[in-house]
Amino acid sequence: MSRQADPVHRDQDQALALTLAALLLTGTSLLDSCWIGPAATFTATAVLVVTSYAASGLARRLALQRALRRLLRDLPGA
Repeated sequence: MSRQADPVHRDQDQALALTLAALLLTGTSLLDSCWIGPAATFTATAVLVVTSYAASGLARRLALQRALRRLLRDLPGA
């Protein structure tokens, strides 16, 4: 079984990615707070988090719609 197909490694990779993202977000927020102030930092950070959350949901929805169209197109008699 390959490393990418192994669910344990996939979970570990996702946990590592989440940890690195949290560290980068925290560090960037602290630096931005010093440079541009707390209100602008909060706004920029909130926009980044909401955008990344919405983009992942949108990507899943688009992939599902594409798969459904492909399935409906490949059905006999359709």
